[in-house]
Amino acid sequence: QLWSGPAPQFDGDKAGTVWGVFVEPEHRRRGVATRLMQAVIKHWTSIGCQRGVLLCASEEARRVYERLGFGPGHMLLLELQPSDAAAPAPSSVTLETAHGAEADAHVLRHLRAKHLEERAPGASRWAGEELPERAAAFVKGARERLEYAVCMARDATGAVVGCASSNVWEGPGSNNHSWQTLIKLGVVWGLHVDREQRERDAVAAALLEHVVARWRETGCTKGFVMAASDAEAALFRRAGFEAHNAMTIELGRAPSPTSPIDLLRATAEAEADFVASLRASGAALAQQVPASRLALLRLPPR
Repeated sequence: QLWSGPAPQFDGDKAGTVWGVFVEPEHRRRGVATRLMQAVIKHWTSIGCQRGVLLCASEEARRVYERLGFGPGHMLLLELQPSDAAAPAPSSVTLETAHGAEADAHVLRHLRAKHLEERAPGASRWAGEELPERAAAFVKGARERLEYAVCMARDATGAVVGCASSNVWEGPGSNNHSWQTLIKLGVVWGLHVDREQRERDAVAAALLEHVVARWRETGCTKGFVMAASDAEAALFRRAGFEAHNAMTIELGRAPSPTSPIDLLRATAEAEADFVASLRASGAALAQQVPASRLALLRLPPR
């Protein structure tokens, strides 16, 4: 299905997600999961997705996904543990939390600036024409049902020089009461500090700590972010975020014959096709031997 995401999709790209991938035990290790995921990826591509995202449930599943080109990407999780109070913010700013619409103008200004700083050419038009409407619609819904709040940093004059939005996860599983009693995911998005602000990185780190403290107060067990860039991902990793079981795959670029990911994906597809053809032959041995062993019979391309 399309992944609406637990945060607004600011780059205009579609993302697909998949969940509930399962193969009956007696049919495992025969390439079934690989074929299922190939069909999923094909569907994502057919509906215009630029990337796919998922949470894998086991190391065995991770190996299947990796062979198809999935990797950690910028989708990061934080395990929330009891801790000491958050470190104080830099002396140049004060931090506060807002819940109402009075903060929306600040959120929008920082989202626009963030998008223009981190996105590709063409972002200027998108940030001016589409971002306000899409962001406002998401924030309205998140405020009504997803415990939305915005953490803001003000300088000595009272001006808002940075902010970060937070809400709880909405996506596959979020409407399942049993699931929610075990896992409550806090989500952070739109973290941005004005370029002119001195101690910019320290202010961003303090805003993130403020968000994490709110997650703990509201009973979250994990934190989630889809970082917008390598630099932002590095900031979150310094705060303890890791890929864990989150995986992504990029679909919007042309395959390269020299790309390791594309070579792995092509090999996995060729092996799956080979195993499927052997099983389709009806040979008894082909039905009994695990797919990984059958794949070894395939002659490498010349």
